[in-house]
Amino acid sequence: MEEIEKPKPNAAVRFVVLSVALIVMIVVLGVLLLVSLAAAEDADTHTRSYLARMAWLFLIMLLLTVLCLFWLSIRYVISRTRTRADRQETPYVNAWAMAGQRFKLDEQGDSEDKEDEQDDSQQPPGQ
Repeated sequence: MEEIEKPKPNAAVRFVVLSVALIVMIVVLGVLLLVSLAAAEDADTHTRSYLARMAWLFLIMLLLTVLCLFWLSIRYVISRTRTRADRQETPYVNAWAMAGQRFKLDEQGDSEDKEDEQDDSQQPPGQ
């Protein structure tokens, strides 16, 4: 059985923080929805219509928040179970060795890279 690679801690932390934030939003919106519906029972007509509109708004926001939480959970599960075999590891490149191979010195010890010397001579002193 192939072992599932552990995700980066940052991904797990992001998932927990976003999940907790969405759950708090769901609780707050649910409480607001219940409070607005309970207050609409004893209110006059104008206030009742206002509270009903607010209840609809809270319900829509609650449904969108639940949808976001569901999407976040599905995305996290898919990223955890996805195979890593299709990814290729980035080859190691020794940049210092490559730079040393490109930079050649002539017999007197001067560099052959005249372009850099010209650029340095055009800069004001101190830079």
